[in-house]
Amino acid sequence: MTGSLSRGLAVTLFILGLLTGKTSSTDLRVVTTECAPFSVQIEKGVHEGFTIALWEAVALQLNLSHTIEQIEWNATVLTDPQWDVMLSCVYVDADREALVDFSHPYLGTSIKVLRRATAFSVRSLRPLLLLVSTAVAVFLLVVVGVAHVFYWTEKAHNRDVGSAYAAGILNSTHWAFATVTTVGYGDVVPRTPAGKILASTFAVVGMFVMSAFTASVSSYITYLSLASDEVEVEDLAGLRLGVIRHSFVERWARENNFAVRAHATQDELIEALEAAELDGIVDFAPLLEYHLARHQHNRLVLLKNELYPVSLSVAMRHGSHLRESVTTEVIRWLGGPG
Repeated sequence: MTGSLSRGLAVTLFILGLLTGKTSSTDLRVVTTECAPFSVQIEKGVHEGFTIALWEAVALQLNLSHTIEQIEWNATVLTDPQWDVMLSCVYVDADREALVDFSHPYLGTSIKVLRRATAFSVRSLRPLLLLVSTAVAVFLLVVVGVAHVFYWTEKAHNRDVGSAYAAGILNSTHWAFATVTTVGYGDVVPRTPAGKILASTFAVVGMFVMSAFTASVSSYITYLSLASDEVEVEDLAGLRLGVIRHSFVERWARENNFAVRAHATQDELIEALEAAELDGIVDFAPLLEYHLARHQHNRLVLLKNELYPVSLSVAMRHGSHLRESVTTEVIRWLGGPG
């Protein structure tokens, strides 16, 4: 009888052991990507960072058994049914809310620009002064040249021009300036067919030349404006901007038609910026701030303006039963003790 009880107890303990083992195999699969300072893999299976600490606190309060796994980000990660919770730099937007569930945002931040620290000096204006002086010299030569052609075309048929060389060139130059700048006073007008063709052609060419010159000067002045601590979204047009490949920031920059150059890591972006291959790096502000603080780049500076607001959150599979409880704990964690 005693032997039967012992065997029965052993079988019961064995079954309980199997059940316990089965329970441990249903641990939540928590995935994260390398995104300092939110998630950093110290060694295989060991992670630290702001979001990791947040999740560990939430899991402790909810008594959630889990394993954290490092993955590579790609466009299909959000629809992968193999994970339960996603940490790291997961931002919230309307498109993603149709794919996954989000907790209450744990951080509201923004997109900013990192640039090389360039002290303003007269030397920094030399390229602009060279551009302007060259353009003005070429412009004057073209105007005087066209004025001579206009004079020789019109002098015998146009009393507004006159036949005398000095007075005729003066009047023709006045006409050329008025035409190329599209002012068109009307006090000197072409009378001959050749003069009219010349006037029409010069007016059209003048519009393109003036537009190109204005665009070139504006582009360089915009570049110099990065020497200040402020920049607007429209100031980034035409600049070479570095972004992380396949990131939300890359998509945002391309949607705004910026000239972006994608790299795999922040270190590659910094190297390209310091080598003057980029005019600036665009990314989430905390990532740029962390990199500056960690590596103490004295030659780089983070601009003040917030270009686009973003919210970071803990993501869960769509329809997850954890959403409400995780959100409650995130809010509690953010609010601090008590």
